[in-house]
Amino acid sequence: MYDSKNSHTAHKSPKDMFESNRTAWNEAMAYHSRARGQALQKGFEEPDYSIFDRDCDGVLLDKLASIDIAGKYEVTKAQFTAFLNAVGVGENCQYDVQGHGVQTLFSVSPYGWTPVWDADSGKWVSQETHPDDAPMIQVTWYGAKAYADWVGGTLPTEAQWEYACRAGTTTAYSFGDDPALLGDYAWFQDNSWGEGLTNASSSVGLKRPNHWGLYDMHGNAYEWCSDWYDYDYYNDPSAGSDPTGPASGSYQVLRGGSWRNGATVCRSAYRFGDYPVNGFVNYGFRVVSP
Repeated sequence: MYDSKNSHTAHKSPKDMFESNRTAWNEAMAYHSRARGQALQKGFEEPDYSIFDRDCDGVLLDKLASIDIAGKYEVTKAQFTAFLNAVGVGENCQYDVQGHGVQTLFSVSPYGWTPVWDADSGKWVSQETHPDDAPMIQVTWYGAKAYADWVGGTLPTEAQWEYACRAGTTTAYSFGDDPALLGDYAWFQDNSWGEGLTNASSSVGLKRPNHWGLYDMHGNAYEWCSDWYDYDYYNDPSAGSDPTGPASGSYQVLRGGSWRNGATVCRSAYRFGDYPVNGFVNYGFRVVSP
């Protein structure tokens, strides 16, 4: 379905690629720091990242949710661009998200990682410095939800996400416990970050899928889930066999790790989260059927 030969970055030398994307990463980090500062000014607290990791690889629950999985791939930049133009999102990247009012859907990257606004046509267009079939990144939780609503699907609950990722396994990864094999299934730090590497997300569907035919469940882009994050939520027996997460919280769940993370973060069990207003360079999503 996806052809790596169509990557628009193929003409660049490894050194040029590394320098360009290292600059992009550093500037994105600066942007993210500014966004966090603005969030703090609005009354948000700085996330305590120590609360996120689950250091064991046991399954999330004894019984995980059964779902109709439509999200074979992460949502791509091309798909998200079509959504923006179809619903008339303007240059300010804002949209009235069902149940949440007007929200910012994503932050624009000048390095091709996202669509950009074309003032002449009054539409969102792709930049040729990054493939259209790479995952849509820098998307906020609100942007992910808005897209899911538009296509008639939902974001997965955290339990659904882990059920889909594991594909019937109970090991550290969907393919077993050996992190040395992760490169066959995932874009992550070891094959994406460093001199001579892409230093960015990659086209979806290029690595091996899990046993259920789902691609990039480990790595490439973190994936937003529908749930609020709660460290102790799954220790409560009342969570049940098909939980939908806490009723409220500060952070929305992100799962799967990304191109910028090490093997530990890409485990099936690893939990993470961030404020729903934040859209970072390795935040993406996929959609499932309701």
